[in-house]
Amino acid sequence: MHRQKSTAGFSLIELAIVLAVIGLVAGGALVTQSLLRSAKTQSVISEFQRYTSATEQFKTRYNGSVPGDMSDASANWVGAANGNGNGFIDEAPSVAGVAGEPFQFWHHLQLADLIDTPYSGVNGTAGGVHLIPGTNVPTAEIENGSWYVGFDAQAVLGATRMFDEGDRTNFFLFAGATSGLAIGAPILTPNEARMIEEKMRDDEIPGTGKVIGIGWNNTCSEPLSGAASSDITVTTRYRASDETRQCMLVFPGAF
Repeated sequence: MHRQKSTAGFSLIELAIVLAVIGLVAGGALVTQSLLRSAKTQSVISEFQRYTSATEQFKTRYNGSVPGDMSDASANWVGAANGNGNGFIDEAPSVAGVAGEPFQFWHHLQLADLIDTPYSGVNGTAGGVHLIPGTNVPTAEIENGSWYVGFDAQAVLGATRMFDEGDRTNFFLFAGATSGLAIGAPILTPNEARMIEEKMRDDEIPGTGKVIGIGWNNTCSEPLSGAASSDITVTTRYRASDETRQCMLVFPGAF
């Protein structure tokens, strides 16, 4: 008796089940990635709070001295460079390997045991202002993120349309790690920047408050519909429809 061979293959129902499983797995992966990105975005807030707290502890411990600007740092720690003691984080040096207050800021905090990671305290090896994330400035939990400090964000970042005279104070900058001569690059989407403002109970306006959202050429924000005021700081909003990473965050007057 001749036995008929069975034909291997998928029925339409089996194929539909396989496609549905693949869709669920792919959808789950996308959801997981979204949740991870959201958690890392919120880590910007905890990092800012940690560095702010460390700075305030330093000032309390060392009679109001600002880390990086401390004029007698070398008397407290071997290998520390002194700042000028004017209370501000002055501009970074443009000479390779030279100590500067924006770099000594992190070095002083580590020497005081207020942060764990050691930093060199000096400019990088290239000319200009050379940031080396993980070496002279901190990295962040969010991919490719880094932290920078300075004074007068208007002058340092060239964001003349987003800062007024009252914002010329010490600031933290959260931006993309450039490993090069530019100070930061966009790293957050406008919605992520707005979410951070919301979590910090700020006004969710890019140009005002304790969190300032900026992007090169103002790509982080857009004018309000029908806005007539010439003051761009109060007539803009985050570009909610833009899912590309256009924003950096400045925290003026942070210390």
